[in-house]
Amino acid sequence: MTTHRKTSRIVLAILAALAMLAVACGDDGGNTSATTTTTTEAPPEDTPDETPDETPEEPEEPAEPEVVLTASATGVTAEAIKIGVPWVDVTAIGWEPSHDAEVIWGVAADTINAAGGVFGRNIELVMIGVDPTEPVAQDEACVRFTEDEEVFAVMGVIRNLIPLCYTEQHSTIVINTYITPPEVFERSVAPMIGILPLTERAIEAQLATLLESGYLDGAKIALSAQPNTLALADTMKAIFEEAGLEVVSITSFEAPSSDVTAINGELDVSVERWRADGATAVVAVPGAAVPTTGALSRNGWDGLYVMTDATGTDVGLLDGVGYGSEALEGSVAIVAPDEADLYDADQAGVKECVDTFENAFDDDLPVELRPEDATTAVVGLIVRSCLALELFKQIAETAGVDLTNDSFEAGIDGLGDVTITGVLAGSLGPGKRDLVDAGAGIYTYDPETRRFSLS
Repeated sequence: MTTHRKTSRIVLAILAALAMLAVACGDDGGNTSATTTTTTEAPPEDTPDETPDETPEEPEEPAEPEVVLTASATGVTAEAIKIGVPWVDVTAIGWEPSHDAEVIWGVAADTINAAGGVFGRNIELVMIGVDPTEPVAQDEACVRFTEDEEVFAVMGVIRNLIPLCYTEQHSTIVINTYITPPEVFERSVAPMIGILPLTERAIEAQLATLLESGYLDGAKIALSAQPNTLALADTMKAIFEEAGLEVVSITSFEAPSSDVTAINGELDVSVERWRADGATAVVAVPGAAVPTTGALSRNGWDGLYVMTDATGTDVGLLDGVGYGSEALEGSVAIVAPDEADLYDADQAGVKECVDTFENAFDDDLPVELRPEDATTAVVGLIVRSCLALELFKQIAETAGVDLTNDSFEAGIDGLGDVTITGVLAGSLGPGKRDLVDAGAGIYTYDPETRRFSLS
């Protein structure tokens, strides 16, 4: 038994030693070799690292679909978008223009085109001068823009009901830098945008500012309106009477909006009526300021005169249409901040717009930005050209590459709050087609400089 046990231990010891040797000398394949030795040296540089890469491979992003531009609508090709701009041609009444509207709008368009245009399409302007004294001139311009030039959209100063020639009769988009009556928004078939606030929405805030100023304390008020703003005049009358003021007269000029001579005749009669009714203050309902100023100047009005739209403060426009500015002495304007004020305050991108215009001409600037005789609001014209074209670009790019009236309308609805040159606060969207949301300030007239300044 003793011999057997010793023999067993010896056999077990030998087997264990052999097993350990096999483990120590085995290669990667599990075979053993007498020449194989273990080592602590680093593997050769070309030895592949067999450690699995734990970083997952990034999936390749799908390629951006190629944008294909086509001739999607009248005035829209793969390369360009035609936009019409009517401008007041004061040479028709013998005035020497202090600016070139085509140059001003051209710089604004060139700026957008240099930045890639609208999805690669360039803005192509069609400019037509309009005689401010010719009753049918604006209608003729409408026909030329829509039927002869076949523009996609029109923008600029389009007064009274003339926008309906474009939006209702010719299904052409309008961006109006002038006051737009509510009726125009209601009747328009093609997209219609007004830069200035809808009068019904803005007038309560304007009159609250006016009443708080005290200018009308104890006044007997005559309201001068257009035929399509008589309902607004009634709203203003109610606000004044609630404040304890007496409205003694409401008149409107019933002649067609394009018949300047007839309008002047009716307003001359209205001035006599205001005097007979005992009015001590005339308040121009939004949209009526320019012809009302002319009538008061012709007839030597010496009472208070109040304007509620910025167009009435444009001395150059008054000169251009042949109206005097005498009635502006002692007048008050309750309007949104003037572009020149925004320039001085370096707000709403106005300085950048004007500086871009200046830089386009080096030392040979074609206009006086601050003329001693303020024959026209040149800064305002420059800023509104930037504003209108920038707004068009924002809406069109929201609409998408397939640019049509319908997609443009959808672009307006999807725009929301707008940050744009010349506007402190603005928005567009479903049911809202007037851009400006900001309030008004009180401006008084300085006859020496022929300018209105913030009071």
